[in-house]
Amino acid sequence: TLTGLGDVSQGHNLRIKPWAAGNSTRAVGGGEFDPASHVGLDVKYGVTPSLTLDLTVKPDFAQAEADEQQVNLTQFSLFFPEKREFFLENSGMFYFGDIPRESRLGNARFAPPEEEMLLFFSRRIGLTDTGQEIPIAAGGRLTGRVGRTGVGLMTIQTQQEGARDGDNYTVLRARRDVLRNSDIGAIFLSRLSSGLSSDRNQVAGVDANFRFVKALSINGFLARSFTPGVSGGEMSGKGSIVWNDNFLHTQYSLLSVGDNFRDDVGFIKRQGVRKHFVDFGIRFRPEWWRKFGVRELHPHTRYNIYTDQSNAKVSHTNHVAMAWFFERGGYMEVQWNPRFERIVVPFKVRTDQSFAIGSYTWNEYALELETNHSRKVSGSALMTTGGFWNGTQNTIKGGVVYRPSYQLTFDVALQRSDITLPQPMHDFVTNLVTSRIGYAFNTRTFLDTLLQYNTDLKQFSANIRFDLIHRPLSDLFVVYNEQRLTDVPTPVNAGRGLIVKYTHMLAF
Repeated sequence: TLTGLGDVSQGHNLRIKPWAAGNSTRAVGGGEFDPASHVGLDVKYGVTPSLTLDLTVKPDFAQAEADEQQVNLTQFSLFFPEKREFFLENSGMFYFGDIPRESRLGNARFAPPEEEMLLFFSRRIGLTDTGQEIPIAAGGRLTGRVGRTGVGLMTIQTQQEGARDGDNYTVLRARRDVLRNSDIGAIFLSRLSSGLSSDRNQVAGVDANFRFVKALSINGFLARSFTPGVSGGEMSGKGSIVWNDNFLHTQYSLLSVGDNFRDDVGFIKRQGVRKHFVDFGIRFRPEWWRKFGVRELHPHTRYNIYTDQSNAKVSHTNHVAMAWFFERGGYMEVQWNPRFERIVVPFKVRTDQSFAIGSYTWNEYALELETNHSRKVSGSALMTTGGFWNGTQNTIKGGVVYRPSYQLTFDVALQRSDITLPQPMHDFVTNLVTSRIGYAFNTRTFLDTLLQYNTDLKQFSANIRFDLIHRPLSDLFVVYNEQRLTDVPTPVNAGRGLIVKYTHMLAF
């Protein structure tokens, strides 16, 4: 019970945040710097205590952290998470797709992303596939709850730039609570070109998540895409049944993606496939293991089997492992990962190395280590050896985090792959070094640095961000970016950029 708070009212629950930004940038190899200035406006209004309306005019995301680079040794697109504040806020309301597998390794640094298919993936809006910004003219979002129904509506309009027309992106999402702990929902997604009416794509879907007792859950979704000139093979769906308690976890799911299923506002790893996923594991805690510092033993296995729509096998990525969880918070896992891939179109893993049409089978063996992340010094490592298509590999990923004080954090990671192939001239080694330094001067002033070096790109990059919260929900950002090529015949100017952004929150 709070007392003594006189003349208190909620007000109009309206927040207006105008902002102004200036920048000067030069591309890699460029000559002169190109100065520019921008202004914009963000508005947040509480329509009801549980329903919020957000509006934005010419949003700018210069203060968002740069992407961590990845080395792609597969034939598929990599998944990069969303980092822009506008799209992160209330993003769970728009989630539709694979239900992430429950795992006690949530803090595993080098665990591969499990995203196979997301019907709504906000990075498709305002960003190219290479991460270059597409200016956004305006947008709005309505999220929250109306009774037992969660609702989400978003519409974004990108600007026309050069020969590229602007696009309108719209997402409608509803999710209704049913029974004691279950829900059913629907989604609609649309991308419409402002310049060509036939350049459009829509997707509609329904989903359901039923949770029974404490361990049993059944979920699934069904979706269809609509694209001019495309007929047939536009369906996608998934069904899954899961049992997960403190001793046993097991799951079976079937995902089907049609040959012509297209989603311009989503992330789809593979089209024209059916994926069978089987998961089984047990967790037991024999008391006599505690004298060795082991809290839990976890033998487990997972099978990812892909077929085409005619049920001919095209791939499997399987996993058989034994994990030990330690009393002090770390864990160790030994893995055997048999792989199979059948490709019908040659693909290049590098510009000078391609794999021919055919079937490939190999085995990977891995050791994964993770220490307690709450300690002053913590580490992570994943060491993989064995086959790599028709060659061999030795890959190591390692990282160390050092926190000398509550204000300062050092984080360094290295990924190195040594690939040997039947043609020795095509052997290659990749290295990726990532370093983060974070310092909090106080509760209102922060400095974050992300440094990266990639031997594949022969590129060094830096992203340095300073944030001063000069009043509640109001910031002064200063961001410096640099990209420098390290192996060019003739030295070229480094790409550099300096951005200053000021925001000021007005509450009514």
